Amino acid sequence: NYKRKAGGKNAVWQCSTYLEQGKAACYAKQIPETILLKTATEVLGLDDFDEKVFAENIAKIAVQKSNWLIFIFADGQEVETLWQDRSRAESWTDEMKQVARERQLKILEGRRE
Repeated sequence: NYKRKAGGKNAVWQCSTYLEQGKAACYAKQIPETILLKTATEVLGLDDFDEKVFAENIAKIAVQKSNWLIFIFADGQEVETLWQDRSRAESWTDEMKQVARERQLKILEGRRE
């Protein structure tokens, strides 16, 4: 069972065993909510996520190893799909990139002296 964990800017879904007992009890990866909603939108064949359509059609989502999700529809149909982690480059804001650039420049300047 996964639970929603909201903190900071982005919500994620994490294994409840991991949340209660830690990494030693469960090595399952957290799923960023944005990726979960995007994947559900694709499985449902929608242009944008629709909470009502989701609730009417999806009975359960089973989480498998190695980024596999199984969407179980209310009618019993199952769709298995792979979700992709965001690349590190995609998760950086322009401000974060600028701070990293400035930090690297200071390091390089320090080596020149």
